[in-house]
Amino acid sequence: MMDEVDITDHLPPGFFQTIRSAKWTERRDVMLALIEMLSQHPHINPKIKYNEIFAEFKLIITKDSNIVVVTLALRAITAFVKGLRKNFILLHILEKFKEKKASVKEAIVECLSVVAEHCDSTILIGPICEALEKTTNPNVKASIDQWIYCILCHYPRNAASIAFIKSIGQYLAKVKFSYIILYLTCLSNKNKVFF
Repeated sequence: MMDEVDITDHLPPGFFQTIRSAKWTERRDVMLALIEMLSQHPHINPKIKYNEIFAEFKLIITKDSNIVVVTLALRAITAFVKGLRKNFILLHILEKFKEKKASVKEAIVECLSVVAEHCDSTILIGPICEALEKTTNPNVKASIDQWIYCILCHYPRNAASIAFIKSIGQYLAKVKFSYIILYLTCLSNKNKVFF
């Protein structure tokens, strides 16, 4: 088994200065270097606090207007989720579903797939419910609804938390009828309906 690595010891030189550069090419290059470094160290030490790095990711996802840099930030978060096996800044990722560019949506879906695979459904409840409460964009709601459906289909019957299903149930009542049918189909395929 590979040793867990403290990523802060391996950050690209000048990471925190370059990530805020006015030149998008410099931001892109430092993100590419970070992703390359993360691919070389797939097991990340979870005892280290990576708050500063994630604060930069959050800033990029919510404020950066360059699609390439945003996409790379999402790919870096995906690598962190794989390495840490924990959920980070999920709310901001869900809110980014408002983006229309295919490359960003693809990176969001890839990141969320890894989150669903490696995170317990109970820790997803808060960010999902908050995102559904905050957003008024129907495309964001529809994308989150589709991701919830994927989560329910992903987990075996006994692993999908009843707390998760009950918590999101109040939001299911507000979505289009077709999505409700999808959820109920998914749940009934597991031979147990919780509503």
